[in-house]
Amino acid sequence: MADQKISALTAGAPAEATDELPIARAGANFKLDLTDVVDLVEATALTLTESLTITANDALVIGTNGGSISQQTAQTPDSTVFTTGTLSEAIIVCQEADKAVDFAHAAQTNPTLFVQSADATTVADWISLAHNQTDAVISTGAGNLNLTPNGAVVAVTGAATVSTTLGVTGITTVTGGLTLPAAANFTIGTNGGTISQQTAQTPDSTVFTTGTLSEAVIICQEADKGVDFAHAAQTNPTLFIQSADSGTVADWISLAHNQTDAVISTGAGNLNLTPTGAVVAVTGAATVSTTLGVTGVTTLTGGSLTPADAVVTIGTNGGIISQQTAGTPDQSGLWTGTTGNAWLIARAADKAFDFAHAAQTNPTLFVHDASQSTTKWLGLTHDGTNGLLSVGTGDIRTAAAITATSGQIYAANANGISQDAASPHWFGGSGTSPSIRYATTLTPDALLITSRNGTSNSVHIAEDADVAFDFANGPAGTAVAVQPQLIVHSQNQSTTEYSSYAANAVQSQRRRALTEAGAAEQVFQITTATTESGGGEIHYKVHATDATPDYAVREGFVRFVFVNNAGTVTATLSAAAETGDGSVLINTNAKTLTYALTANVATANVFKFLINIDSDMTVSAAHIDYYVIYNGPGEVVLS
Repeated sequence: MADQKISALTAGAPAEATDELPIARAGANFKLDLTDVVDLVEATALTLTESLTITANDALVIGTNGGSISQQTAQTPDSTVFTTGTLSEAIIVCQEADKAVDFAHAAQTNPTLFVQSADATTVADWISLAHNQTDAVISTGAGNLNLTPNGAVVAVTGAATVSTTLGVTGITTVTGGLTLPAAANFTIGTNGGTISQQTAQTPDSTVFTTGTLSEAVIICQEADKGVDFAHAAQTNPTLFIQSADSGTVADWISLAHNQTDAVISTGAGNLNLTPTGAVVAVTGAATVSTTLGVTGVTTLTGGSLTPADAVVTIGTNGGIISQQTAGTPDQSGLWTGTTGNAWLIARAADKAFDFAHAAQTNPTLFVHDASQSTTKWLGLTHDGTNGLLSVGTGDIRTAAAITATSGQIYAANANGISQDAASPHWFGGSGTSPSIRYATTLTPDALLITSRNGTSNSVHIAEDADVAFDFANGPAGTAVAVQPQLIVHSQNQSTTEYSSYAANAVQSQRRRALTEAGAAEQVFQITTATTESGGGEIHYKVHATDATPDYAVREGFVRFVFVNNAGTVTATLSAAAETGDGSVLINTNAKTLTYALTANVATANVFKFLINIDSDMTVSAAHIDYYVIYNGPGEVVLS
């Protein structure tokens, strides 16, 4: 077309993608349409050297279907609005270097702001802020929620629910304390206790409630709050105070009212009252269920407790009661006098009765029954060698189990220790544990040894030195035996050296590793005195395998007999090889297994049984499982 001034051209607005623009590039002329220009802008990072102003109600759009930033006049007043977009309904704040990290937040139902930590390797380190259409929600991906203000938390209004752990650090001052309105609760957990000021009390009072989970409040060290103190749920609100030793959870004192009486209880130890001053008066009935220690008490209305090292003397040359600082630590005691060298416990109504105890050599405590009798008593003393329980008449019986934590339980007379037929001797606790009992249910009555059918269903015999070794459960391995069985172990700490006796079978296992085509290997030996003889049977299974694996296994038995003539042993075997021992063979791929059996009598007074195996396999492992039935003097020593 002919040359025209720009001002003479027809207006072309709005621009179209096919509009062409002339450009000069490296001394040559070219043309571009608007699409080319847009592509260039999208492919080039945009750097602004001046402010970028976006007209109100127009938006800076972030990606496709992503969020946007705009100033919206629909807000009163006009406000800057961040929108989340439909892809995720979320905005993530993170370090520039982490913008390509997949923080793996699921698409949200409501607009949500996520703030990530500087550690992009732990994507769970985030805090979020949202409203779920019912409540405002602050959430964390990992860790606690910590509020660390520079100033104070001035007021909290409305209901506050903490679903996990709320940690508030750096707060040293809360204006006027942390104040909740009267009758409002500070709730501890779900169905847990609360702290509140209740106007229903006259006057208004601070109230701690126990909640329905346990009906208890526990006071312990901060470091022990994760310890399970194992208090059962209480019927009545109860305060437990634990000691600083969380390793002994029974170290506690509790305070409660059982709807009839006020109750102070301890989990372990005595109950000690240690006032700075004096206990001036005790009124009402006082019941002490265990030991009540009262220190620092100089006056008791209606009686007197004396200071340390002073004594309460009972009669002339009688006993005394005192706390003595001569001991380390100080010791409180009942001290016998020189008249009888004994203390008696009997009814107050019987205090004038002559129980006729002779003067004792050693301090002795006598406990009498409710009748005025000179023979119905229990005595407790130490004779200089042993602690002694004695009775004037009848037996010594226990209402509960006797546990010996050290030493032994000993009967000092020919009558021994007797138990009623209805009172089994339980091992490991009563009811379901193994026991020894005199069973009147048997015809005729007989001694009965029971196993624990829910745990092992077995009884074991082993050396005392091996009590700490885990022998497992014989043929049952680590399972419960189906049949009650007696398992006798060897002198070795081994799970495979035993004999088991049950109603359905006798099982024995003693294993010795073997080497193919080597020297003959000893299985067992018996030592006897001169002029003696012995004999029996060895039952065995020989097992061989190679790396394939292929197997060859034989089961058989051999009888043996020997005599010791002046130290020289002569022996005979019923078979010298697998061909004569009545063995049966099982194998894979026709593999063979042969062996030679020999009696070695080269050592004076000793008979030895040996085996030497061979196979057409390249044997990688072989062993013999066996047991010996022996008739004669001497002991079978297994190899």
